[in-house]
Amino acid sequence: MTSPLADRIRRLLQRRGWQQSDLARESRVSEATISRLLAGEQRNPTAGTLSAIAKALQVPVDEILLDEGNSPAADSLEAALVDLYRLLPSEERAKILDYAEAIALRRQLVANSKGESKRMVRVKQMLSMSQLT
Repeated sequence: MTSPLADRIRRLLQRRGWQQSDLARESRVSEATISRLLAGEQRNPTAGTLSAIAKALQVPVDEILLDEGNSPAADSLEAALVDLYRLLPSEERAKILDYAEAIALRRQLVANSKGESKRMVRVKQMLSMSQLT
């Protein structure tokens, strides 16, 4: 039985026109590990494995880990970030916001020809809501 993680990796492979062996070669992750991931046999890969796969596929790690939209995984991650953010003093909150915006700009997520990405709009809403508390 496959997993959502396997399905996302498989989609990314198809987008690039790659086979498992291509991903193994480019990521330097063993073909056996890639095979177990895609078969759904390995559901909790290491951070290093995920990072190598994401780098090879030229996507952020969160594109492999999280479903787009309002999935439970994305919602729980956002809730955890908001909880941690609320514990910080206002000076540190400002630094976090600056850092997040810098990352988003670097990855060209803030603005494109159609306007802000849905994810960036959600992050800004989340941060502005937490500043009110």
